[in-house]
Amino acid sequence: MKKEFFEEKEGLKDILEEAEILAELKEEERIRKKNAKLVAFAVIGIVVCGGIFFWAQRTPKEKPAITDEAPPPKEEEVFPEAGKIKPPGEPAQEMKPLREPQASDEDALPLEPKAETAKPPVAPGKPVEKAEKKVAVEKKAETPAAPEKQKEGPKKETKKEAKKEETRAFNIRVGAFVLPDELKQASDKVKALGLLPSTKREKNKIGMHKVLVGPYSTKGAAEKVQGQLQAKLKKGPVVENGGKFYVQIGAFYKKDGAIEMKEQVEKMDFPAMPLFEPTEILCDTLYASGKGTRSEVEKTLNLLKGKGFDAAETVSR
Repeated sequence: MKKEFFEEKEGLKDILEEAEILAELKEEERIRKKNAKLVAFAVIGIVVCGGIFFWAQRTPKEKPAITDEAPPPKEEEVFPEAGKIKPPGEPAQEMKPLREPQASDEDALPLEPKAETAKPPVAPGKPVEKAEKKVAVEKKAETPAAPEKQKEGPKKETKKEAKKEETRAFNIRVGAFVLPDELKQASDKVKALGLLPSTKREKNKIGMHKVLVGPYSTKGAAEKVQGQLQAKLKKGPVVENGGKFYVQIGAFYKKDGAIEMKEQVEKMDFPAMPLFEPTEILCDTLYASGKGTRSEVEKTLNLLKGKGFDAAETVSR
């Protein structure tokens, strides 16, 4: 019996402990919900207050717009009342005799406000008139006389520049020549235009017509052909072009010479081809010098180009 009693007692204790735990959990949940509500209300209140604060700052306080038609000044309403106000030292009985002249002054009262009302519009109108006068003065200051002076200035400058150009010396590079005969013919044409020709020996890039024998896949094969051509014509270097090897047997200033050499090689049962490319060589450069304005220099250049010197250009020497 005692054992059963103790077991029942322990069971009751367990039940009570569970009940206490459940009660604590419910109380914690209730407090948590209450705190959540308070936090939500606080956040809403902060958001609303912040919105009102920012809205109040963003809305500017608009000042009353000033228009040309100004309302009648307050002085009109003040003047009639000012006559009724008495100094503080006077007794109240003296108010009666003041009413007697009011009847006689009623005829004069309308005249005084008219004169006074006419004055206030004049006062605000004065600054407008001054502003209009300033605008008129500014418009008068912007007269067309200033642009005329500016036009006269550039004209004087152009005249000075024209005077400087009259004594300006110039040099024109007519072209580069390999053959002496062509150089002499070009010099004669320059003299005919009233210019002073002069020559200078220097390197120039000139289009040359080269004759190439080939192509050959290897350099050794090209060198074998080079030996055969040397015995019959003349020795030429082995060159590479586009991954293939060739034997160059000649370079000609004129295309006719290259064509003749190509035909001669083909008769010897060797494949040949002409190749035109600019090559830097030492040759004679023809210059023409003179004096004149810029327009005269341009005319001279056009004349030289009309004579066949398409590469003519002004240079400094």
